Parts: sequence; structure tokens; C-alpha cells
Amino acid sequence: MSAPAKPTREYLAAPISKVGPLAWIKANLFNSWYNSALTIVILLGLFSVVQPFFRWA
Repeated sequence: MSAPAKPTREYLAAPISKVGPLAWIKANLFNSWYNSALTIVILLGLFSVVQPFFRWA
């Protein structure tokens, strides 16, 4: 008697929209218009604070 053959499985990669850093950013920072606006305002504020520091340094 031979052992039963194991079924082979094809593993598919997860869709790029479901995993990775871009998916995390979209799900957590841009999931609503309010979060999108808040994220952009905070990024602009950080940019306006950090840019002069690098110009000074």
C-alpha cells in the first residue's frame, strides 16, 4: 500500500492593497476625510517646524 498523496496548495501573495506600509497608511491615516485632513495638517506643521531646523544645522 502506498501513502495517500498530499494535495498541493498554491499559495497566492496577498493583494498589495491589504498588506504592507501603504495599506497601513491608507487604513489608519486616510480612512476618512477627517483623518485625511488632520494627517495633512499635521504633516504640514511638522514640515514647517523641521525645515528651519535643518536649515539652521
